[in-house]
Amino acid sequence: MSEKMPTPEDKSIKPEVKETKNESKEDKRGLEQRLQETNQKLDDLKNALKSMEGIPGNQPITNPDDPNRSEMRKLLDQQYKLNGSISPIDSTNPNRKGEYEEWARAVDTSKQANKQQIASLERRIADTKFGIFKLEEEKAKIEQQIQG
Repeated sequence: MSEKMPTPEDKSIKPEVKETKNESKEDKRGLEQRLQETNQKLDDLKNALKSMEGIPGNQPITNPDDPNRSEMRKLLDQQYKLNGSISPIDSTNPNRKGEYEEWARAVDTSKQANKQQIASLERRIADTKFGIFKLEEEKAKIEQQIQG
């Protein structure tokens, strides 16, 4: 009688070991799914960043209707047009002075609005870059958990 009879406590331990193995497989599947979701979010953010700031090194697109122009390029083009705008109204004509001043105020207002849009876009770009940084950190942690 050197062999010990299994007790109910011993039997309860064995199924837990099997559940742990199953749980680790499920955890790994969950981690792989999280990794896939993170990669998708990362790709989406990178594409959004590209559409906002453009692709570095590319020549500016001259066609203003081209859908591939970045948001920043469109705003900078608009700023360039506003800065170089020439009044269709003669500023020296005393009879049209009020009309000219109205035109000048409209251009100034447009310039201010354009500057605000550029600043807003720069904040969105910074936020997107930070989001990409955080997702890359999360991706590295998930990959480490899958391997470890």
